[in-house]
Amino acid sequence: VQPSEFILKKVGEQQQIKVLAHFNDNTVEDVTEKTIFESKDQPIAKVSVDGLTTAKRWGSTAVIARFLGVVSASFLTIPRMGEINPALHMPEGNIIDKYVSKKLKKLNIIPSRLCNDNTFIRRVFLDTVGMLPSTNQVESFITNNSLDKRSHLINQLLESPEFEHNRTLQVSDMLRVHPRQLGNGSFGERAATIFHEWIRKHINRPYNQFVKDLITAKGSTYQVGPANFYRIEGSPDGRAETIAQVFLGIRLSCARCHKHPFDRWTTDDYWNFAAFTGKVGSRNGELYQEQIIYYNPTGRVVNQSVEGNRGRVTDPKFLGGDKIDSNFQIDHLQLLADWITSPTNPYFARATVNRIWSYYFGWGIIDPVDDMRETPPSAVEGLLEALAEQFIKDEFDTKSIIHLILNSRTYQLSAEPNETNNLDDRFFSRFYPRAIPAQVLLDVVNDVTETKEKFGRYPQGTRAVSTPLPYSSRFLDLFGRSET
Repeated sequence: VQPSEFILKKVGEQQQIKVLAHFNDNTVEDVTEKTIFESKDQPIAKVSVDGLTTAKRWGSTAVIARFLGVVSASFLTIPRMGEINPALHMPEGNIIDKYVSKKLKKLNIIPSRLCNDNTFIRRVFLDTVGMLPSTNQVESFITNNSLDKRSHLINQLLESPEFEHNRTLQVSDMLRVHPRQLGNGSFGERAATIFHEWIRKHINRPYNQFVKDLITAKGSTYQVGPANFYRIEGSPDGRAETIAQVFLGIRLSCARCHKHPFDRWTTDDYWNFAAFTGKVGSRNGELYQEQIIYYNPTGRVVNQSVEGNRGRVTDPKFLGGDKIDSNFQIDHLQLLADWITSPTNPYFARATVNRIWSYYFGWGIIDPVDDMRETPPSAVEGLLEALAEQFIKDEFDTKSIIHLILNSRTYQLSAEPNETNNLDDRFFSRFYPRAIPAQVLLDVVNDVTETKEKFGRYPQGTRAVSTPLPYSSRFLDLFGRSET
């Protein structure tokens, strides 16, 4: 697609997009007239059937081009009209601020001011430990004149047990840890509790090791917490979809029967990737509803698509990579775990930092966080790659990325807009209001009202954030707790 990116300097300005098709016989053809075009954001830019793009208001978006099942994009920026004082641009506090500032300058908008101490301490407490600061904590923080008091507070909160509980809730929701998924009645509750406790105890491990332990898990679902990862989804294709979506930010489901209409993945990509999880074996244990997860080297998956190699036994193949030797002496699940968590994997680090970012800003740098195709525009160009590189450099330490985010000026901006950024809903020029997790909100309400609510079988005083099992609560149902 030409141009791959461009700037329209004012509303009404136009740019013709050209699409060239490169065929296997090395011929190149202009297929612009045969291409289907789509604007990702109609309020920002519109595109005609022949690829003529017109600016409608300031912002940044992409024009999607589709031809013969291939999808690509051209990215455009439309700066805001008007003069601004350069002195009001964001100071570049850390690597996050560097990229956000560059984007805002490109858009010609000014970030909101830094939030005050009252707002900051409330925000960072809710986001890290899932509770409000006490009156004494607020007063002590506000009267503290130290220049590094915010950074010091962040360090304290990230080392607290309450932070571990809050992160465990996030990861448990991501992995869909729920008794209903793991068995009937008390048997499902036992498996869910074991899985939840394993997550909590390992939440601060390097994330690549955490994921490796999940993918290579073996043993009893009543004794080995991560073995329950493979009980939540019982089929090879379902397990492959989960691994791709959760750890790589790729939604493969659309490629199950036909080529993915909005991404590069074919049905062969889908079923070849599912061949890895076809090696996951399970059998009944000695206890009721107990499952034993084991590696089955002879496990096979048959391509069930409506096109491609339908009906054939598939060979394991990494997404976007080569097929793996079907030698039965090779542990294909270990190979899969090593490939996913490798520093050279093009998806893993990016998907992880993008999801972590979403917990603190309401959505990802690319959104949705579990559908990171090549075509959605990044809200801030280069930021995701820089964070992924830092994540790898820090040996996959999630806490170091969270620390970087919380210490950025971008995170500490006020939610109050100014005249230049009142239409901004994605470029992080101000802090955006967002929903509080239902369990956090319930704990906060109980704290403020000095209520000692009892949650199911748990002792009175247990916080909703830290409970591994669901319980009857109309409040949580109304405010959106995870049920899957």
